[in-house]
Amino acid sequence: MRVFMFILPIMFIVGSFSWYILNKDHQEVPPTTRMWLSIAAMFLSGILAFFLFPKNEMPPKK
Repeated sequence: MRVFMFILPIMFIVGSFSWYILNKDHQEVPPTTRMWLSIAAMFLSGILAFFLFPKNEMPPKK
C-alpha cells in the first residue's frame, strides 16, 4: 500500500523535476543521456523512499 501512497508519487515528481531541470539548464547534454539520468534519479529516489518510509504509516481507523 505504501508503494502507491508514497513511492510512486515521489518517483514521478523526481523524474519530472529532473527532466525539467536537465532540459532547461543543461541543453549541451545529449537527450539520451538526459533520459537515462532522469530514469536513474527516479529509481534512486524510489529505493530511498522504500527504505526511509515505515511500513505501517497509515492513519488509525476510527
